[in-house]
Amino acid sequence: MSDRQTLLKHSTNNNNAHSTCTNDAKQYDIIVIGGGVIGTTVTYYLAKNFPQLKICLLEKEAELSFGISKANSGIIHAGFHDQPTTLKGRLCARGNFLYGEWQKEFPIPFKRVGELMVTTDHADIPKLTEFLLQGEANGIHDLRIVNQTELRQLENNLSEQIVAALYAPSAGVINPYELVYILARRALCLGAEINTNSEVLGLARSSKNADTIIVYSSDKTYHSTIVINAAGIDGDKIAQMAGISTVKLIPRKGEEYLLDRKCQHLVKRIIFPLPNRKSKGILIIPTLDGTIMLGPTAKDVLNKSDLSTSANGFQDVISKAKTLIPSINPAYLISAFAGVRPVPHNSEDNFQDFIIREEKENFPGLINVIGIQSPGLTAAPAIAEEVAGIVASMNHSTQVPVTHMSTTTPQPHISELKHCPGETSAPYLKMREILTNKQLDSEEKISLIKNLFEQDHDYGEIICRCEMVTLAEIKAAILDGARTLDGIKFRTRAGMGRCQGGFCSFRSIQVLSQELHISPLQVSKRGKDSSILVADLGGEQVQESIPRKDKSAPTFHRHNSSLTVPPVVVIGAGPAGLISATEIKRRCPQQPVIVIDREDTAGGILNQCIHPGFGLIEYQEELTGPEYAWRILQTALQHNVEIRTNTTVVELRNEHNSDDHKSSTPATPAHSRFQVTALSAEHGVQIFNSSAIILGTGCRERARGVIHIPGDRPSGIFTAGLAQKLLNIDGYLPGRRVVIVGSGDIGAIMARRLTLQGAKVLAVVEIKKNLSAKPRNIIQCILDFDIPIYLEHTISNIVGRERLEKITLAKIDNQGNHLPDSDVHIECDTLLLSVGLIPENELAEMANVKLDPITNGVITNENYMSSIPGIFACGNALKIYDLVDILSADAQTAGEKVVDFLRQHNAN
Repeated sequence: MSDRQTLLKHSTNNNNAHSTCTNDAKQYDIIVIGGGVIGTTVTYYLAKNFPQLKICLLEKEAELSFGISKANSGIIHAGFHDQPTTLKGRLCARGNFLYGEWQKEFPIPFKRVGELMVTTDHADIPKLTEFLLQGEANGIHDLRIVNQTELRQLENNLSEQIVAALYAPSAGVINPYELVYILARRALCLGAEINTNSEVLGLARSSKNADTIIVYSSDKTYHSTIVINAAGIDGDKIAQMAGISTVKLIPRKGEEYLLDRKCQHLVKRIIFPLPNRKSKGILIIPTLDGTIMLGPTAKDVLNKSDLSTSANGFQDVISKAKTLIPSINPAYLISAFAGVRPVPHNSEDNFQDFIIREEKENFPGLINVIGIQSPGLTAAPAIAEEVAGIVASMNHSTQVPVTHMSTTTPQPHISELKHCPGETSAPYLKMREILTNKQLDSEEKISLIKNLFEQDHDYGEIICRCEMVTLAEIKAAILDGARTLDGIKFRTRAGMGRCQGGFCSFRSIQVLSQELHISPLQVSKRGKDSSILVADLGGEQVQESIPRKDKSAPTFHRHNSSLTVPPVVVIGAGPAGLISATEIKRRCPQQPVIVIDREDTAGGILNQCIHPGFGLIEYQEELTGPEYAWRILQTALQHNVEIRTNTTVVELRNEHNSDDHKSSTPATPAHSRFQVTALSAEHGVQIFNSSAIILGTGCRERARGVIHIPGDRPSGIFTAGLAQKLLNIDGYLPGRRVVIVGSGDIGAIMARRLTLQGAKVLAVVEIKKNLSAKPRNIIQCILDFDIPIYLEHTISNIVGRERLEKITLAKIDNQGNHLPDSDVHIECDTLLLSVGLIPENELAEMANVKLDPITNGVITNENYMSSIPGIFACGNALKIYDLVDILSADAQTAGEKVVDFLRQHNAN
């Protein structure tokens, strides 16, 4: 055993361990353990108020906020839940106030929305009054009881069974992980150091200097006069390293569920029932990002790393949330996650207050800040004040020892920071903030976007289409310390939207790879062993039986210098968009037609479908997807269709008034005008005033959150289409031992494709009684490869802390219930979800086009025209097609109808 291992063992196993200082150890005045909300807030506050001290924060995860903070509900409570004699009561009210003060000083992601504690029983009104009085004792003076009538004015979607509520206007919502990054940035600007991937393994006191604490971590050894234990769920473990017997921290798991932005109208304020001693109950929370959060549950678990969701948790959250807001529809769920709260266990009285104290008797210099559960986020600024007071009062040798400010540079990824000292707001989150700002009109938004583009052309490339996150913002997040896909997600929201990363994941991986000078194989979901891709296939990909003829279709930027006739703008250069555009030019050669697409190559999803089976109807021969795409692309170019790739439409405005929408009379040409604002890295903001619009925006895949698969959230879970793109276009193998859920054509084809590439497909799982793919694909892609089939089965659990390790299947009955004793466990590293497609019609919604509430497809008449005269739809934006040949025929007809529309209104 090495000397270092001996010291670590000694310091971990002995209550009052002493050790000899090593020569290579770095000396600090204060070391903070834990990079969540509490640890980062304390680090910032101390760096600001003790500028002479040398401070370092240690975080065991790959990035800050990857522990408890990333799954926090994000509520800043008013402060009436706890008694004023407790730390919770005193610090919660104070913390709420300080967030307002901070917001005056620097930008933080915080908004006061108010909260309503509701009841369905008149007999509970006295309990509401008790909380009101308790809040007033804590110094909150804007609380009031509201009756049923006023409640309806405040929140018109509340259940009719709710009769009264305690209203606290000062409550608010915040993005916890964004707060962490902002405070970390400020702390760095003030001279603090932050080290990630630094897990504390032991504490000991130096034998040479009794005032020095030795901190052994996984990366190096540190010396400090003061150590602050803000290690979250591991706070008791760190205390035990110093021989401190604190109460045991019990992990209390809370599951939370996110509703799509379409549901943001449901509530304006935080809604929750009268709490019990264990939790505040199931809440409905309007997040800063426009989504609605439901939860959390409160279940004590044995495993501190248990972050799995469950079927029971889902049912509990949805059923209780619907008692508050009956119109909640679980069909609009986009994601689910779980976090744990560090609950102090006290067998005597069950009271669970914060623990904030210096361990003067047993380990002087150690300050424990543990058991910080709810309302810990609210209290964080006040907790930092409390800790600063303890630091100021410590006098081991008359005063706090001061080490001269270090000139040591922080970790490499932190030293690149270019926003010190003046820039303290997030160097990202810009495009989304502009586009979602309801206070700005279209011209103001365009002006701001142009300004961004002038600063950096990378603002012209939209990487995450759901959240409108640009390349510039991804790069800024990396500069700010993002080293993982989750790090980018928490900073910019790339991957948090409706498709849950289905479109943007690999582009984010590419940027991480390029900026950090590492292989894409080294990019992980959240560090450690959570790698996303398992092999770079290079030129070794196995081709399907008919090779693609076009290795890479070109990018087109053809420009009409002047347009005397308003163009028809086709949004989407997949088969539907290209064919409808071609038909317009065929029938009306003088009519300008511009096709806009986000991808770098026209052809849409066909480009990744390298298998045969296309064109049997249209061309009477069997083609691969790329071959089919190449043919329709060449035809479009021959008819002078203008195609602009690498261009994203960020706004679609129509000039109709509401009365025109309701009228059955066709609009006049003057009213049939639309403004399309697009963005590209090459040309910046482009504005098209159009006479007609064709929506050929295609579809997206249903992600895990939509179908409520419970379990962990490791890497290795992909939609089938994303896996197909990774394999067929990007040249990377997503996994080696694969389970496919869903037996449609894409799932079946990917079973064959992965097998040909050397992966082992362990199962195809189908919830129905029969496979869904075409008979030919069932035979050629599944049966011919002897792939096991599980009919009438569903996934009941996903297991994996970092990378996927195992899934559990359960057989279901006719009502969809899991049959007892039917579990099948399959060890695997990859799960593909081939569970259906959803028309992608966010632009249609932007233009107030009516959508089918069940399919999300555009509602059109027999002429493929939507509820807005002049806006048409075709392809998968209209409905999901099984055959591209049928889609092509319908798209051609749509093009004909657009010409008829233009001729009719030109004649008028």
